[in-house]
Amino acid sequence: MKILMLRRITLAQPTQWVGFLENGDLAYIRFRNGKLSIGRGQTYDEAMEPRNKRIVAIDDDQSNTNGKLDTWDMLLDLSRVGYRPTPFVWIKSIIQFVLDYPKKVAEGALLFFFLYLLMILMMAL
Repeated sequence: MKILMLRRITLAQPTQWVGFLENGDLAYIRFRNGKLSIGRGQTYDEAMEPRNKRIVAIDDDQSNTNGKLDTWDMLLDLSRVGYRPTPFVWIKSIIQFVLDYPKKVAEGALLFFFLYLLMILMMAL
């Protein structure tokens, strides 16, 4: 299932996103207590209902139970369970990475960034 559009809707924890899937469903994605879940439905309320949610990743080492997850890591977790973000979604997350972490980029993560970009472009093709 392709993710056509994605937007982070919270700055605080738990980290949450909404997006649109290729079949027209709305996706509600949330990371809370070390668990990444995705809900799908025709409306926002329907996607948020517990019966429509599926846990797709669990932080096994419990090092990240505060509810904070980067968009980049969330996309990687979703791609492992069959949700394939479009190149537009990947590029948008890369741009957000650069905007959110200017100090890290200035300290040498630029090489890491370009290697990740190359990997993502290869996955998208």
